[in-house]
Amino acid sequence: MLRRLSLIMLLWPLATLAEAVECEHAVTTLALVECAEQTLHETELELQQTMLMVLTQYQYDSAIITAIQHGNMHWQRYKTSHCHAVYTAWEGGSIRNIMYLQCQIKLTRDYVDAMKIQFILDGK
Repeated sequence: MLRRLSLIMLLWPLATLAEAVECEHAVTTLALVECAEQTLHETELELQQTMLMVLTQYQYDSAIITAIQHGNMHWQRYKTSHCHAVYTAWEGGSIRNIMYLQCQIKLTRDYVDAMKIQFILDGK
């Protein structure tokens, strides 16, 4: 019995990998949500990398660093509030989670673009 349980625990991660969603072909709500969550995660990682580049670029100017951090805090609040309104607007529909995630993805991508244009001097 213990061997069988050990084998199941060993093979479980492989089974979950086999069930990974192909986002190009996602059609069910569950698959679309999973793909949107993955995209949001990737977009948030890009934001973290961009913020690190910006803060590194201005590391010797504490006033700019403070202003950027303050602005980021307010932007995070705005994003949460705005996307919650989107979620509320779609209440009762199975699409509301997707709409919420798409809102977060769009606003995060827009913010990354703005940070790059407005703060990164070499334009990367």
